[in-house]
Amino acid sequence: MAASRSIATCFLFFFCRLLRNIFFLPVGSVRAYASIFPQKKTENFLLCFKFFRIFVESNINVLPTGMVQSKDSENSKVELRRRITVSALEAFKEKGIKAVRMDDIAKRLNISKRTLYEVFEDKKELIYECITCKHMQEMERQKELNRQAGNVLERVFMEMVSSIEAFNQTSPEFYRDLQKYPRFIELKNKHIEQNRTEAVKFLEKGKAQGLFRSDVRFDLILDLLHLQLENTFEKHLDSKYDIKEIFYYVVVTLFRGCATAKGLQVINDFLEKYPNIIPKHIKTNDA
Repeated sequence: MAASRSIATCFLFFFCRLLRNIFFLPVGSVRAYASIFPQKKTENFLLCFKFFRIFVESNINVLPTGMVQSKDSENSKVELRRRITVSALEAFKEKGIKAVRMDDIAKRLNISKRTLYEVFEDKKELIYECITCKHMQEMERQKELNRQAGNVLERVFMEMVSSIEAFNQTSPEFYRDLQKYPRFIELKNKHIEQNRTEAVKFLEKGKAQGLFRSDVRFDLILDLLHLQLENTFEKHLDSKYDIKEIFYYVVVTLFRGCATAKGLQVINDFLEKYPNIIPKHIKTNDA
């Protein structure tokens, strides 16, 4: 009796697996296939389809242990993919993308190279996953800074502090290597385009807060800011000048030129709060 029940259960499992793709189709799709039969048979077919779909959904998750790929197994694969991506991104940031081999990533995670290639077909696929991961991290970072900022100018300078910290913790080669990948360029340009209008609206609030002059064009300011920082890495200025110095002269000088007396006071207060972002050769009183 027990053996018969086990055989029946096995049959149910394989039968459900076989038909799962069919019976998880939208009803509309099945109706199209069923329309080739006479009307009465079509109605009976659709009725059977609905009942069997409910049956499959109800029983597919109560089959014997080991016969179905468990959620734990699926979760472990997702977790492994996440771990590989995070670890690879850290390695790329430390040494640059070109300098890191797949062997290095496998050793870093204490997994075999075979396991690594079971998850990612090649290094290019892994790099693109890392680029997506970096983009998501950047979005989260932006949200956190938005929550912390008290006003528009504080938000601008909090971005400056966060960017300096990120650059100091990352190899310049990483940013240069990224420029070789269309996926990164695509995401970067998409992000800039999607956020440009919102960024202009956000900075315009600074006028209402009395921080910026009313005649400032922030669409032009953002374009200038973007081009100046882009050229920093394209022209390898980061290897010639300290990154704090670059950000200071680009960001602080630019926004000081846009600020009212009230805005200047906010900038000075911020620089006093974060003296580490001021280049060494600039005296605090002159900052």
